[in-house]
Amino acid sequence: MNLIKVNTMPTIFNTMDDIIDGFVDSYRYDQARIPKYNVIENEKEYIVTVEIPGFEKEDVSIEHKDDILTISGTSKYSEKSERYFNSFENLEINKSFYLPEDVETKKIDANLKNGILAITIPRKTPIKTKAKKITIK
Repeated sequence: MNLIKVNTMPTIFNTMDDIIDGFVDSYRYDQARIPKYNVIENEKEYIVTVEIPGFEKEDVSIEHKDDILTISGTSKYSEKSERYFNSFENLEINKSFYLPEDVETKKIDANLKNGILAITIPRKTPIKTKAKKITIK
């Protein structure tokens, strides 16, 4: 089972989703967004890197519940002042990943540096068993 299933082929459904998401997002008060991310899988671990510029580690929450890893947070830029124009707004992030069965959830580690959140999710070592020959009676 893959950590994330991604459809890379462009379809009319993907295009329509992008158009609708852009339309809905443009009318939201807060600038909530789904951050860009990469998922790397190797024999020992999964590594999820998430782009969250402007966020401090105190602004971000990572939770694991029912085989779902959720990254959420709010970065507050707004300050009360007498400015006529302020393009800095509060930013919200929220992204969830389904975790496969082969992860060690107690050993998940996270690091935030230069706006990139790196989450390392170790995989369980597979138990190898010997094949047992069964005789036919």
